[in-house]
Amino acid sequence: MTTDFTGGWEYQTDSAPRCTLPPDLQKAFESATRELLNLTCVPVLYVARRAGMGTSYCIICTVTAQAGPCVPVYQALYLHIEPDGRTSLTKIKPLID
Repeated sequence: MTTDFTGGWEYQTDSAPRCTLPPDLQKAFESATRELLNLTCVPVLYVARRAGMGTSYCIICTVTAQAGPCVPVYQALYLHIEPDGRTSLTKIKPLID
């Protein structure tokens, strides 16, 4: 259990399992999160997929900063894969405010 010093929440990070993403999504996840310097993102729940002009995904992750207080927090990461294969991280949203 870890305390988030900004809000007093105790996160259950010790018991959070890492989820296995489908291989094509894992590759896109790694590509999209590579641009997050000094953050480590570990997927714990593959929540949803939406097809349209490409495909969007929502994945719950533990996100840990590599500097400052290294407290892992849960965040929803939204990523999008364009029809041509380009991947981008479109939103990061905390689960607890």
